[in-house]
Amino acid sequence: MVPLLSLVAPAVVTTFGAYVTVSQFVWALRAWRTGSWPTCPGTIERANVVPTSTRIDRGHGSFAVFVAALSYRYAVAGRPYMGKLISYRGYIPNEERVERIVARYPHGAQVNVAYDPSNPSIAVLEPGLGVGNCLGVAMGVALFAAGAVWLRVILGAA
Repeated sequence: MVPLLSLVAPAVVTTFGAYVTVSQFVWALRAWRTGSWPTCPGTIERANVVPTSTRIDRGHGSFAVFVAALSYRYAVAGRPYMGKLISYRGYIPNEERVERIVARYPHGAQVNVAYDPSNPSIAVLEPGLGVGNCLGVAMGVALFAAGAVWLRVILGAA
């Protein structure tokens, strides 16, 4: 008979892995769908690097989290819209990476905006799937698998 308490940690890891897998897969699916969205011209209104109060610990050091505060105007069928989303791709939000992203979109720059044809108020500047999407799904699957194996080992020992 396996003590119930010994199943808690592997059950939590398995459940968390399932949650991460599903949420990252949904995000990756959104990113993939943007690759077929139509585009229209737009104009960058503002693009700034903004520090947050969050830090990410990588085990061998930590870094401050930064975000790209960006907005752009575009019009679909004569109706004006304002967008803020760069993409659905994942990235590590350190200062250097966010500065490189913002540098691609200076104030007043003309850009191509990909918009959701069923809801043009949803738009991105960088359509398509990214490496970060794939890594997010892989991390979720790895957590789920590790938790499931851990449960199996515990239950198999009983």
